[in-house]
Amino acid sequence: MDTLIPKAYYFDKTIFQPITQKIFDSTWSCFQLNQNSMNQNDCIPIEHYNTPLLLSYNGNKLNLLSNVCTHRAHILLDKKTNSNCIRCPYHGRRFDLDGRCQSSPGFSKEELKNSKNNLLNLNQYQFLDLFFYSIKPDFELKHIFNAIKKTMSFFDHDDLIYEKALSKTFVYDINWALYCENYLEGLHIPFVHKGLAKHINIASYKTFVKKNFVLQQAEAHPNQDSFVNSNIGAYYFWIFPGIMLNYYPWGLSVNIVTALEIQKTKIQYFVYKFPNAAIADDDASVLNVELEDQKAVESVQKGLHSSLFNQPSLSDQYEKGVKKFHQLILNYF
Repeated sequence: MDTLIPKAYYFDKTIFQPITQKIFDSTWSCFQLNQNSMNQNDCIPIEHYNTPLLLSYNGNKLNLLSNVCTHRAHILLDKKTNSNCIRCPYHGRRFDLDGRCQSSPGFSKEELKNSKNNLLNLNQYQFLDLFFYSIKPDFELKHIFNAIKKTMSFFDHDDLIYEKALSKTFVYDINWALYCENYLEGLHIPFVHKGLAKHINIASYKTFVKKNFVLQQAEAHPNQDSFVNSNIGAYYFWIFPGIMLNYYPWGLSVNIVTALEIQKTKIQYFVYKFPNAAIADDDASVLNVELEDQKAVESVQKGLHSSLFNQPSLSDQYEKGVKKFHQLILNYF
């Protein structure tokens, strides 16, 4: 039985596209949501790979619905609207903002009682100002966040402030899986992140593999920042397939990975800090580390094209997280 992703997944669209669609439909994706910017009865189209979605806000409740009419598959909304109903522009089928079908020309009320006429209302989970959703989840995200919050019980999420100036979006010419593989091991840190290596003790680096997530943690060097009553300098949580929560004494950064194309990946980078906390602006800063990772992973993407390279050889001691990632992806082949 194969234990590693085949090399073709990084290059062959016929393999990459259906597998990636299944992965991201069966797990959890995310976008940032400023709920204060939404008014009652607002509806906003959202893109999710080949599945058009719409976000509605009604009665102080958010719904993420299918944006495809249940009658004949016409797209319902192509721009933001404000209305107490959603009406299909093709045949006039009407839905309320919870997705229930209210009326449809040519159909009796009795015919419309079947739930298949309603818009699918997606599973959702909110954390800070991030809105997580899934088409058909293979696992419950709330259970993983409960485990994370238990581990970080000393960390007050309610005190965090969104740091817009440090929050960025990057688009890299790489396969999304390579970004995750790089994140899931600390073996490269002394070689790629010279500044970070001065802050954390690589010899203390530990990886804990769970069912659908991985935790990496490392102690801080003496005289470097660590958590209160602890010598831990950082906790790195990864949730399959591409949700990353990086806890530091100053706050939290969140990476959201989206596969745009076979060799094009979007990384949304959200930073939250405690009031009056100082974020280092040096060679160990979160953005500098991000750019160092980008350079390394882009080199790997080029190297994979070599006909002399087949599959990686992974370290049992240091790359347990990468192995777990490959195992989870292989479940979708």
